[in-house]
Amino acid sequence: MPVQKFAPMTKDFATFDCDAHITEPPAIWERAHEHLTKDELEALKATCWWDSKTQQLFINGKGGVGAGIQTIGGTPGAIRVTTVAGPGLKHDIQRAFHVRNLNPETALTQEQAAYLDHAGSYEPKARLHDMDVQGIDQVMVIPTNFDTYPWMQNSLGAKAFCKAYNSWAYEYTLENPERLYFAALLPVQDVHFAVEEVYRVAEQG
Repeated sequence: MPVQKFAPMTKDFATFDCDAHITEPPAIWERAHEHLTKDELEALKATCWWDSKTQQLFINGKGGVGAGIQTIGGTPGAIRVTTVAGPGLKHDIQRAFHVRNLNPETALTQEQAAYLDHAGSYEPKARLHDMDVQGIDQVMVIPTNFDTYPWMQNSLGAKAFCKAYNSWAYEYTLENPERLYFAALLPVQDVHFAVEEVYRVAEQG
């Protein structure tokens, strides 16, 4: 069958993506001390903490309750569903990888897992490249793995978490502030903390 060739697609309108999920990396917790007071850091550890040794996200002191995992670069014998969803990777293909990984002899190698890992999910330069490919001019990035965020029980810990995440997300957008935006998280557990965070984020522009 002859190969069909088409001219590159073009558009004469702006495209804004307001549902651009991002996969949160361990750096949020590794660098949390740069943005928090000592009391806030201790509260964060008891409220929402990524443990690098066990590779678990702990919420309210309980492990295994967060969606997904935060390992970067892919894991041998596994695929991370929140970063493997690149263009063209359909659900049936993902299922085939899961079946393949059940057998140690056919499981993905580190190199293969890293190839499938979608860096645009957590790195700004890679995200900008993906946007160019997809014809997206601007995005508003939103979290992915914090499905338990509204149920954080410690209000100070929730405040600390929002500060740590928002500070990281802000730095992410600095790669290109004209194209990358982030939706700030607010510690709704305490209205005073929420107001403080609104003003703190607004001061960053």
